[in-house]
Amino acid sequence: MEFHDYLKAEREKAGITQKELSSRLEIGRSTYSMYESGARQPDPAMIKKMAKVLGISANSFFPDTMREIEERSTYLYSSAALEI
Repeated sequence: MEFHDYLKAEREKAGITQKELSSRLEIGRSTYSMYESGARQPDPAMIKKMAKVLGISANSFFPDTMREIEERSTYLYSSAALEI
């Protein structure tokens, strides 16, 4: 899944319509719709604002990426990886 899929899932989980969320974000509904369809990418400030309005962590939009980072970090700092 990609960012826009997680955005839609989180909005639906919160029980908010596109129109309501775009109003809370102070952007046009068409702009929001493009974010959710993947036709347009929000900047980091907008992602933070979306997360705040939805009451979640911005990382919730990127669970696959976060999992990869955690796995890489676990490997990089494991006792086997640190052995000389």
